[in-house]
Amino acid sequence: MKFTVLCVLAIYSLNSTAAFRQIWHAYKNSDTKEIRDLNSDSINEKFNFDKEFNNLSLELGASYNRDSLQRLNALSPNETIVNTYSAKLIKPTLSYGSFSIEHRHIDYDLSKWQPILRNNLDGNNQYDIRTIFGYSYDFLKDDLNVQNDLVRSDFEEKLTVAKLDQEKEYLDVFTRFIQAKLNLYQIRLSRESATKARKRMTLIKDRVQVGSSRKVDLYLAKSSYLTQTQNVETAKKDLEENMALLEFILGKKIDNSLLEFITWNKVPDVYSKEAKKNLDLILLEKRLSLSKANLEQIKNDSDISLALNLQFETNAVQNSRSGAIDQNFSGNDNKTASVVLTIPLGMDRSSALKRRYELEKKLRAKQLENKQGEVETQVKALNKQIYFAQNAFKDSRQIAISLKLAMKETNKLYARGQSNFDEVIRREENYINAKLSEKTTLANLELLIANLAFVEGNIEPFLESYRD
Repeated sequence: MKFTVLCVLAIYSLNSTAAFRQIWHAYKNSDTKEIRDLNSDSINEKFNFDKEFNNLSLELGASYNRDSLQRLNALSPNETIVNTYSAKLIKPTLSYGSFSIEHRHIDYDLSKWQPILRNNLDGNNQYDIRTIFGYSYDFLKDDLNVQNDLVRSDFEEKLTVAKLDQEKEYLDVFTRFIQAKLNLYQIRLSRESATKARKRMTLIKDRVQVGSSRKVDLYLAKSSYLTQTQNVETAKKDLEENMALLEFILGKKIDNSLLEFITWNKVPDVYSKEAKKNLDLILLEKRLSLSKANLEQIKNDSDISLALNLQFETNAVQNSRSGAIDQNFSGNDNKTASVVLTIPLGMDRSSALKRRYELEKKLRAKQLENKQGEVETQVKALNKQIYFAQNAFKDSRQIAISLKLAMKETNKLYARGQSNFDEVIRREENYINAKLSEKTTLANLELLIANLAFVEGNIEPFLESYRD
């Protein structure tokens, strides 16, 4: 309903605000635009780097173990029940390794043990409370940074695709509007001409009946009238097609009353805002970065690892949980330092993936190089085409003015009997064709300017400032 309300308001505001601005604002408030924005938002939310790489991770665990296996030694415990509860916080960093702290509660039920084994124990239940501090650093591998680069590259590639799709849709909205406006202008011009032709046909019919005009003039008048009505129907068909496509993009029905207010009086200037980077170019850059990140991950996974692991563990064992907690840091500790060298073997799959991503990187680098040349050529070509289209529009406007004057003079000559009716019809058809050619040239000029704004990354500000 948003669009319907906007169109009703447009009837009262179009004296000061152009028709396209109403359609553009309707599009910006449409479900289609909202879906595009939500798609971009979802990509941003999914790849939120602060959340992905800077937060702590928490591991919670619980286990139950009941050991009733038979023992070779008669003095071995018959049965031990162990309940373990643990919580572990892990903080990875991009450059300084990974830190962790773990806290464990281990409950032992020793009620099934032989009495002789429990002589030195106070009660059937014992509680072991442990706290473990850990640190790990790999000297040769950089897992988190590589993962960060890969996720970031994937995010930026997806976000650029979403932006490119949106800007193409912006251009499509404008293109359909200009084409619909050209169809509408043809309908108006042909209707105006058809009205004149019908009046002229009626006049000549009366004159034929009294013998002051020839029948051939009546046939020519009828043919002229039918030609213009045919042009009206053809333009209506094209207008309906373009309006349907425009409504499909908008996701809303366009009120036909809006069409009555569409004018075409302003000759556009070349959009002069500073060019931004072309989104097609940016997309290829992001895809090249993604290929490099994939390649780095494969190299990192298949590289030799040399990891330093440090661990400090303290505990206390008591017959009450509170006592064990109190004495957890009472001096019982275990310190461990280790260096682990890992040499991956059997790297066939990694080698195949590495070759694949190397080829992909070379391909995308070549595509980027070609696209850079293509964009530069496209900008130069569009600027030249705009220059020629501006000159063509000036010429077509002068042609239309000249043919309008010629049509008026021919009508005067015909009224004085100095010209035939066939020449009157031809002059009018030439004028109509010249006016349509003028507006077609103007439409092409506007579309060329819009395409230049799109290539230079300025399509949205161009449409925001466009007035017709």
